Amino acid sequence: MPSTPSQIGAGITAWTCTVAVDETERAHVRELLSALGRELFHRILHLRLAAGGNDEMRAGVEYLRRRVVLGAPATVKARLLDLQVQFEADELMVITITGDYRTRFESYRLLAAAFDLRQPDGGSGR
Repeated sequence: MPSTPSQIGAGITAWTCTVAVDETERAHVRELLSALGRELFHRILHLRLAAGGNDEMRAGVEYLRRRVVLGAPATVKARLLDLQVQFEADELMVITITGDYRTRFESYRLLAAAFDLRQPDGGSGR
């Protein structure tokens, strides 16, 4: 559920990634997270992961990765369909956490297009 700070762009998100994520990809993540407020790249954790970290740290990072679905529309669609099968769900509900209506609408529009969803009247929603 979106929090009030993130809804008004006053949230703070701390994050890191593996060394396999290049600077261009990190810039995309920064842009996405900045819609929620401040984003803080955790450089020390990043360097420890690059150095192999420890089993507990790697397990913690992997746990967090499994709880978030993000990526290009096709990637998100595939992950959501995997979750649907895993939990034998009849339907999916998606909450996009962004700092403003425009980016939230765009996220939902991309997801709807990935699933070939259209409004009943054939409209675009605008």
